[in-house]
Amino acid sequence: RPLPGVNGLKRALDGTLLLSNSTARTLLRLRLAGGAPDGAPEPVARMTRGVDDFAVGPDGVVYAATHAEGLALLPPGAAEPRPIPAPGVEGSTAVALSPGGDRALLALGTGGLLEGRGGDAVLARVALPEG
Repeated sequence: RPLPGVNGLKRALDGTLLLSNSTARTLLRLRLAGGAPDGAPEPVARMTRGVDDFAVGPDGVVYAATHAEGLALLPPGAAEPRPIPAPGVEGSTAVALSPGGDRALLALGTGGLLEGRGGDAVLARVALPEG
């Protein structure tokens, strides 16, 4: 498909580099040695709802923009993500943890542009589920 491959990069708490691949709907891990890549990227999880951008919480939970109608979270060690409902944030393309520790995610939605929906772009604050 003529869509981007790796488009999200974040340093994980264990010092590895996490990469999102939106075309393959996969979250990958790249081990680092002295700041340089050490081997090939290895799959962490199949992001069934998709993955564009993502954020990593202080507890190691990965919060993902899915380009779908919601967001997703991936607890450490989980093989599949859980959905986070986010009505009105269609085409989520970027996320960031809200500053101040208020258990919220800031999410940018395209209004479903990629899917041909043509809704309004939004920046939304989404409360994070407990646990």
